[in-house]
Amino acid sequence: LGPSNLMDTTPTLRLRLNRRTYFLPEDSFFWRTSLNDGIYGPTGALTRPGSLSRARYVGNQLTLPLQYSVDRHLTLTAFYSHFFAGQFLRETQGRSVNYVSGFVTYKF
Repeated sequence: LGPSNLMDTTPTLRLRLNRRTYFLPEDSFFWRTSLNDGIYGPTGALTRPGSLSRARYVGNQLTLPLQYSVDRHLTLTAFYSHFFAGQFLRETQGRSVNYVSGFVTYKF
């Protein structure tokens, strides 16, 4: 999801497992700001027109990241996410999806 026509709230936790490792779960909930507009992707392209559903709730994304600090410059992060399709997506042929990702952060 891109930032256009969305309202969201994201409760988060920061749990320190040891000196270098954190578990950072969060759950983002998304609603359409305007029922006359659809939802957009990260590039700003329309992915679902608003005319196909009057539902406001788009869905929620549960993310379970694990972060490990190698040293003061290098951090490794891996996470699993599940997006639960809400009423708007279900009514517009959307579905729930899973994905796994990771990244490396280097601070100068």
